[in-house]
Amino acid sequence: MKTQALFLAVWFVFPALWLSAQHEFKATDFSRQINLPDNQGTVNINQYLGKSDDYKALTQQLSDLELALKEKQVDCDAFASAGLTERHARCLQAAAALNAKKDSMSGVIDRFKEDVIRLARTFESEKDNSALFRQARTLFEAGKFREANTLLDVNDLSALGEEGLEKAQTAARLFHIKALTKALDYADPLRIDSTAFCYRRSLRYADNPAVLYDMAVFFYDNHVYDSAFAWFPVLAAHHKAEAWQVANAYSYLGDLHTATGNLPAAMTYYEKLLAAAESLAKEDTDFKQRLCIAYERFGSTHTALGNLSEALTFFETQTTLFEELHAAFPQNVYFKNGLAISYWKLSTILLRLGKLDESRAKCVVFQNMSQDLAVESPTTVEYQANIAIAKAYLNGLAILLGSRQDRSDIISAISVLEKIVANTGIVYYQKKVAIIHKMARPDSDLKSCLLELTSF
Repeated sequence: MKTQALFLAVWFVFPALWLSAQHEFKATDFSRQINLPDNQGTVNINQYLGKSDDYKALTQQLSDLELALKEKQVDCDAFASAGLTERHARCLQAAAALNAKKDSMSGVIDRFKEDVIRLARTFESEKDNSALFRQARTLFEAGKFREANTLLDVNDLSALGEEGLEKAQTAARLFHIKALTKALDYADPLRIDSTAFCYRRSLRYADNPAVLYDMAVFFYDNHVYDSAFAWFPVLAAHHKAEAWQVANAYSYLGDLHTATGNLPAAMTYYEKLLAAAESLAKEDTDFKQRLCIAYERFGSTHTALGNLSEALTFFETQTTLFEELHAAFPQNVYFKNGLAISYWKLSTILLRLGKLDESRAKCVVFQNMSQDLAVESPTTVEYQANIAIAKAYLNGLAILLGSRQDRSDIISAISVLEKIVANTGIVYYQKKVAIIHKMARPDSDLKSCLLELTSF
């Protein structure tokens, strides 16, 4: 696999729900209905996933890893209770490794679901009456994704593509389907290269922006960033690309340039994203979500450039949009968590601007919303950690403002986060614990600690 080594910066402060939908309009619940073209109704993705042996195998692997992690956590607790320090430390390392594998498998399953959504949309939107297309669709609807790919494997699609314009169009559609089914075959060690070959073959026979989009996103999702860098600009400049495809391309390109440290180029693409999203939002309320992402990107980039007043303006607008989305869809966890984190972002910028009272007020809202989310989803570690971090932050602010002297909430935050680290091994929280430990010391530079705690 030819992959450019590139670290993609995480722009969001907290690592779970908010990160799941950075670019596309991804589902928070994959049993959702997806809209079909030309008002032809909807289709339930879950009906295909439930029939898929490959999906069952992936979810079983995840369950096995979750069980192994729980058993390891029991061992770690036993070693800690017995005072076996070295064995406890080794156990925590093993738990962290298991947690990393679990997170990796969760990512695979999320990509699998998104690929199924793309495949379902393609089958519904493509107008093809060829026997191969109908047979492949029947297999897909039966959950036999790998069999659909095998069906297309044993037929010479390249030869079909050389039999005139009409057959070339059919070959292009079938190669598109083949690329999408190949992307679902995680057992194939050549999955990346084989999928890329099918996408390029499809484009050889028909210049289709839908294929360009799926291919560029596939490269990005599978960390082939050099190819993603190459193809997203082609998509953005395509004269037949739909507005939402172009907007997403700008978002991806902005993030890619940010990851490589080219902030001026990133800002250029975020400006294009913002213009596209604002235009689309006038006709489609769903694009408020895209606007939230655009404003967050601008805020984060301005923060990195040291333009704090500009960053504050963008984060304030993002918060307003999330408030509108949360009011319209109060049961949507993604919108509620996004709104909570937007208040945290405001709090961190206000701290940097020296507006400590305002920073405290925004953090209180973040803390309260995190508590509500924790009640609704008590097993979600993120919410418990967010509450602890907010408590430590507010305790530190209160000391700076002279309204309290004790550090009891800082101490309790350490206890909560250390327990989370012991159970999950998540490095992100280990770093937060280390910072809060410094805050607990009477001689600590609290302002510096708070800035470090809230760093992006």
